[in-house]
Amino acid sequence: MQRNILIGNGINIEFGGKDNYSNSAIMRRMFTNIRNGKYCELLYPLSVDEHIELFEGLKNVLVNIGKHNPPETFLFLIMEIERIKKQYQIDTPIENIGMEDFFLALEYLIKPTDSDKFIDQLHCGLQMPIIDSIFNDGQINNIDYGKNFKEYISSFDNVFTINYDSNLDRYVTNVHHLHGEFSKLAPEYDINSDYSINNPEKCKAHDVIPDLSHVYSNTIMSWYWLEKYGEWIGKESEFGADAFKAMTGKLEIVGMSPCNDEHLFLTINQSGITSVDYYYHSDNGKNRMKDKIEKPITFKRADKLWQKLK
Repeated sequence: MQRNILIGNGINIEFGGKDNYSNSAIMRRMFTNIRNGKYCELLYPLSVDEHIELFEGLKNVLVNIGKHNPPETFLFLIMEIERIKKQYQIDTPIENIGMEDFFLALEYLIKPTDSDKFIDQLHCGLQMPIIDSIFNDGQINNIDYGKNFKEYISSFDNVFTINYDSNLDRYVTNVHHLHGEFSKLAPEYDINSDYSINNPEKCKAHDVIPDLSHVYSNTIMSWYWLEKYGEWIGKESEFGADAFKAMTGKLEIVGMSPCNDEHLFLTINQSGITSVDYYYHSDNGKNRMKDKIEKPITFKRADKLWQKLK
């Protein structure tokens, strides 16, 4: 029987530190970087104050989301809106806003008359500083997962991750980065990619700032599963999507929150997977995952796995 594992950011929080890689830590680091002017060249002509105002405006949309008419009405958007209503209050600190929820809020602010270039600038204004703050000056690639991790991870036929870092790749070679990697440029920024060769007028390789090359990577960040897992510029095989769809046998899910990533749960439910082991961090996460996975599922405590690996 095939054994598969899907790994999320919880493993980096556990072994790299909550103060470094939790959502709030990443967002605090990002706002510090913005205020220190780190992204002025990257996002010119957006000023520091305008950049801060962008995030604050999006946070205001999220904490008042029930007062606004949604830009569109379809199932996944309605599901996310209901989650956000329950998750955030007026006094929720901005660093406690889920980073990908800012992209949903952006949908409310975009007007039909806005140009594609302007919308792309807004997305870059969100994604690039968040990606850089996750990267943490490269320190995220140096997390030690414990003395027993290699034996554990080597027991799986397929290793999937939604993380962008290369930590897993130090232990095994069969890692599928479903949402991209810091180390790989997005096709439009890679002068040697098939996309840039076939569409030279759309190639943006000249925009890349060498010291910040990771923010031009093929990392995927969005609130909406179709943008993550729908139509990519690159090939599905480059992200491991084809292998993920073809899974059979058993799947273990480790360090992954039941929030967001509906596309992955949908794919799991439609796959040949026969059973799922979910390592949960909290009872709330455990209960929410019950509504996500339609396969036979067993719940196991994440802290016991962490102790085993250490």
